[in-house]
Amino acid sequence: MSSASRARPTPRSNSNSNPNPNPNPTGSSSSSSSSSSSGPRPRLRSRSRPWLNALAWLPVIFFVEHHVVSFATVSGRSMQPTLNPDSSRLRQDIVLLNRYKNMELTQGATRTDPKAGYQIGDVVALRSPTNPSRLLIKRLIGLPGSLVRTLPPYPERTIRIPMGHCWVEGDEKNHSKDSNTYGPIPLGLLDSRIEYILWPPSRIGAIPNSNSGWEKRVVHPPGMTMGTSMTTPPSKASTRVVGGGF
Repeated sequence: MSSASRARPTPRSNSNSNPNPNPNPTGSSSSSSSSSSSGPRPRLRSRSRPWLNALAWLPVIFFVEHHVVSFATVSGRSMQPTLNPDSSRLRQDIVLLNRYKNMELTQGATRTDPKAGYQIGDVVALRSPTNPSRLLIKRLIGLPGSLVRTLPPYPERTIRIPMGHCWVEGDEKNHSKDSNTYGPIPLGLLDSRIEYILWPPSRIGAIPNSNSGWEKRVVHPPGMTMGTSMTTPPSKASTRVVGGGF
């Protein structure tokens, strides 16, 4: 009787039988770990840059506002109709102050330079002689040596402006306290020149000419006429709101 025997299968080793094929017990590679730990750092630096940029611009903004140009809201009626022709507080003029004129004067501006310094007829901002923290707006009509025919309540009918001083008046005489009340103003109180009206939109543009007739009351020294410039030391103070009287 023939018979056939069945051979037993030889057991084979399984190379994939390791239950933990990853030798790294953390389950992540070192490269991914390092990249994940260093990932947020660039984002943190990028978030801080806008603040650093803003801080870097603060000195520039401060310099421009105090020495170049600034803005101010005009209050009061002393410069009507040139400024604030509408007495409503809702329609007050916002003007541009040119403080660069003071910088020009410190760089040796002279009367022979028609573009330098303050000029007769300019509308200027100045420090109040009774309250230097307050900024006022008046018209510059007299320089050192000018002969001015004054208005009440000034006690003298005429005055010769002394050296180092100027004469300022409001365009609306009935609502202005100016040199006719306090006399000549030291040149050092001049802060800036009013260049443009920025608000309201219907009045945007250069400062209009005055029709108050002050030119007929002022006699300037020989060679000094409208447009003549003068020198004065710079003013370092600053403010935002401009009032109409001393």
